[in-house]
Amino acid sequence: MHIKKTWMSPNGIDLPYIIQVDDPKYRIGIFGDSFAQLAENAQIGKRNWNGHKKPIFNHESAWQYFLANLLSAETHSYGISGAGMGDIAETILSSSSMIYNFYIIFHTNIHRPNLFSKTTYDASMFRQINNFLSNKNILNVYWDERHKLKSFGSLEYITNFHVTNSNPGELRWGPEINLNPLDIGPSTCHMSARGNLLLAIELHKIIASSLKF
Repeated sequence: MHIKKTWMSPNGIDLPYIIQVDDPKYRIGIFGDSFAQLAENAQIGKRNWNGHKKPIFNHESAWQYFLANLLSAETHSYGISGAGMGDIAETILSSSSMIYNFYIIFHTNIHRPNLFSKTTYDASMFRQINNFLSNKNILNVYWDERHKLKSFGSLEYITNFHVTNSNPGELRWGPEINLNPLDIGPSTCHMSARGNLLLAIELHKIIASSLKF
């Protein structure tokens, strides 16, 4: 799937960003805004790492990477920075050719305008997405409780690791933000590397319990 233009990449990006593991048992589709995105970071963050013949993005401090290894699952990330719910809905529907054992959907502010999609996230679109996701394993994740307006399935989780474990140098969430003294390194999705790990652990608990891994 090619997105022609995003907030971080005026030339567009290809989705999904795939993290592979040894002998994967499952495949997980991850959708949402900047809390779910890796493809844009990968496009601008490639470096020469030992053992690789060409520049590559290091995703080893991202929650998607930690979750992939905790679950022995291949993760496909469709997140886009600044995406509106209409954008997220379009990426979900456009992934229909892929079979996922589990869907993780990061909901954003329902009033946020779309970046690229012509889709209006209204009651009709909600029903369309809900029908598409029926009989599928879904975890709804919110980075603000006020975004809990329309969910798919029954599994829900509200994260605040972007507040308690903020990405160093990205203190954008308000005056209550303080860097956690136990955190050292930066990472993706508005969290420190440890914040990404802590989120992955919490999501792993929910998914493992649901699918009885």
